[in-house]
Amino acid sequence: MSTLLTDQEIDDAVNKLAAFRTRLAEEDPLQGYADLLASYKQLKSDYEEERVNRERYKQLARNQERKPFVLVVVDGDGYIFRDEFLHLGAEGGSKAAQHLNNVVKKSLQGKGLEHCDVMIRIYANLSNLSRTLSRHGLATPDKRSLAPFVANFNRSYGLTDFVDAGELKENADFKIRALLNLYADNLQCKHIYVAACHDVGYLSEITRFRGDHGRVTLVRSSGLLFHDQFSRLDLGIEELLGVFRTVPLEGPISYTKPNSSAELVKNTSPIGSSSATNPKYQAPSPWESQKICQFYQSGKCRYAGDCKNAHIDARLSIPADATKSPYLSQMSHQNNLDIEIPSGSRRVKPSYTTSRYDTPLYDAPSGPISQLRIDPAVQLPKRNEIPEGCVPVNRELHRLDPYIPPPSPAASSKLRELSSARKLCNKQQLTNSCPNENCEYEHNPISQELLPALEWLSRSLPCTKRGACRNPSCVLGHICQNTECQYRGGKIKCKIPGRTHSMDLNVNHYLSDPGHTDSFDTDNAGSSPGTLTPSNSGSLVNQVPNLDPWDFS
Repeated sequence: MSTLLTDQEIDDAVNKLAAFRTRLAEEDPLQGYADLLASYKQLKSDYEEERVNRERYKQLARNQERKPFVLVVVDGDGYIFRDEFLHLGAEGGSKAAQHLNNVVKKSLQGKGLEHCDVMIRIYANLSNLSRTLSRHGLATPDKRSLAPFVANFNRSYGLTDFVDAGELKENADFKIRALLNLYADNLQCKHIYVAACHDVGYLSEITRFRGDHGRVTLVRSSGLLFHDQFSRLDLGIEELLGVFRTVPLEGPISYTKPNSSAELVKNTSPIGSSSATNPKYQAPSPWESQKICQFYQSGKCRYAGDCKNAHIDARLSIPADATKSPYLSQMSHQNNLDIEIPSGSRRVKPSYTTSRYDTPLYDAPSGPISQLRIDPAVQLPKRNEIPEGCVPVNRELHRLDPYIPPPSPAASSKLRELSSARKLCNKQQLTNSCPNENCEYEHNPISQELLPALEWLSRSLPCTKRGACRNPSCVLGHICQNTECQYRGGKIKCKIPGRTHSMDLNVNHYLSDPGHTDSFDTDNAGSSPGTLTPSNSGSLVNQVPNLDPWDFS
């Protein structure tokens, strides 16, 4: 028989049950407290991480605000600096950089960004640009004649760069697109000036900024076509006054008179009144005491402005009464003011003061002779200006030819094709008269549109009488009109004698030769390229091997 629990045992059991129930009730708050501690630790970790990120962000923001800048990107193949800068050579590079920087700074004042630095990036094919400017008389014929200009431009400011993009056609475009993409989202770059609106190829890069006046400004130049597609982007459009050319290169080029021309006259005038009392006196030329640098003519002089020899460009027409080139001095010891004009000749007013565009072509240069140049051909007389039966001569009595515009590629190609089938008689085609009764070349007239190309080709072959020729119907060359020939820094080998390229090409008067008879002369008969036989090809002087007479570039 089991015994009953005592009262004491029952009370102990009740107390144990109550204690157990108390412990169960305390487990939930303890777990919650443990969870709370874990959450607190995670929150504290997140807070520390966020605080570090915040400080880093503040530092980046301070850095971005500390060095803000604006970008000026220029396609230098289209946007060309004004002539005033180019004529100054190396010094012009510094002045161009300074003026461009000042104009941009002034523009930034209206945008509230005057505190920003100005980063200028110009990309261009320097060799091609030098060659193009040389053809228009704005640079020397050296292959990289703009190098001193560019060097001084880059030296002017730390953030100013004129970059040679290379000779491949799309190099400059590629660099400009990459630059726009790089700085499009750069917070330090507060504004972008784009001077490339002559080329719709940049449209895709600029379209992303449509309507964002505070971000991009398009630069207009009155000397270039501004495509309508850029106007539709609803962006700011400005013209940086006084920086880029306002007249296309195809148009006439005007030259401003140098400020120091009076100083040149002062320096070259004789002391006292000898010039007034002796009308035959001529001030010595600053170049006559120097030898001529032959490397400069071919664009290979490595000494540039430090060369001890004279850098006389064949494109520079020097008035004979202002100064005399050494080439001309070697040809004649006559004073220019004492030339006897033969009877039957016609004197004309010297034409070196104006061009066929009625713009000044010569003023006394204030600096190096290489700062003022013109295309030699534009000084030659037009065909309708030459009296019938006469030939034009310069002050040295050297025969000049009428001006012939370079033929188009289409005309030269068609003439090449025609001549390959049947050799043409240059004399018959150009003068409608051939004194050789047994001429074996083609006399049937060719198309009128091909005659200029044929004459250009015929004039590239030198006359054996050179400058002494007085035959009005001579169709051969007495001077060179090719701006790309080897003596002017180009790649075309020229048969015309080298010293002829430095001749004065201004007409002094016209000569007629009453005693001339148009008898047959194998040397001067002439035929189209490929027709020279061994018997008459030897009559041509200064022949250059591997010359392609069809190269009209």
